[in-house]
Amino acid sequence: MIYPDSTCAPLPTPDMPEDVKADYVEAAAIFTRSPRAAAALLRLALQKLCIHLGEKGDKIDVDIRELAKKHVLPQRLINVADTVRITGNNAVHPGEMAAEDVDLVASKMFLMINLIVVKGITEPRELDALYKITPEGARAAAEKKDAAGRTSN
Repeated sequence: MIYPDSTCAPLPTPDMPEDVKADYVEAAAIFTRSPRAAAALLRLALQKLCIHLGEKGDKIDVDIRELAKKHVLPQRLINVADTVRITGNNAVHPGEMAAEDVDLVASKMFLMINLIVVKGITEPRELDALYKITPEGARAAAEKKDAAGRTSN
């Protein structure tokens, strides 16, 4: 059935960057007809998301490793990012991954992308906003202690 268009994918999280969201929404729209195509689009969305998280965007596997080194994302989400990358790659390379495995993982990739946005964009923004509520003097004193602790290690 082509119309009405329906999807089982969760909505994109509100903080998802617009260019990432465009690929996400397109992947959601085609998922029921082509999970492999959806997986490839979600891999592209992840590559764009890496740029929003401060990486170059040239090589997605390098970007993911850099996000790990910089502690932008926790290790479990780095593993998830690798799952999105590998499944997206295998979706377009014949014989690399069984079609039913691509279909299963592709169905979870929407959640994975949303989690990466929440951990990499939403939570840092919310934590920064909360930290800025702290009175300036107390915040400066805490930052001074933090800096002293880093230099003594």
